[in-house]
Amino acid sequence: MTTSDLTAALKEESLRLGFDLAGATHPSLPPNLNIFEQWLADGLAGPLHYMADRRDAFADPNQVLDGVHGILMLAMNYRSVEPRAMQAGQGRGWRDAWGEG
Repeated sequence: MTTSDLTAALKEESLRLGFDLAGATHPSLPPNLNIFEQWLADGLAGPLHYMADRRDAFADPNQVLDGVHGILMLAMNYRSVEPRAMQAGQGRGWRDAWGEG
């Protein structure tokens, strides 16, 4: 089985399992890492301190898993209901910030 065949099979199985998106890539230095680093330096991560704490992991996947040869990324749409129409003076928050009730 070639790398392309394996990638296609992994993507197909991911979609069969219910993921909405599947992608694969080689572990390499992100081409726009400097933009991310400037974003961090500008303080735009706000309270998301883990972003800066894991900068090395974002820069080099081997910092997370030594000897990694490929990365499979999966996404699932967790929007299960349409949002209500907003009224004047209202806003929206991330669904994962809604909490447990």
